[in-house]
Amino acid sequence: MGAWRFVQEQMQPLLEGTKRTLRYAGRVPSASPSTGSLKRHQQESAELIEEAFAVEPKTRRRKR
Repeated sequence: MGAWRFVQEQMQPLLEGTKRTLRYAGRVPSASPSTGSLKRHQQESAELIEEAFAVEPKTRRRKR
């Protein structure tokens, strides 16, 4: 999430006064860089796209 924090710190001040906020839409933190399963990767990708363009944020829970 290092890149996210950098982008948020740079972009959020530009949105002041617009009543808009940035929010994170991405994978939950994990020691592994990928799921190891093509099917699971495709499912996560679809969920992330849906979340990124959602009007209201969803609460995400870490899947085990």
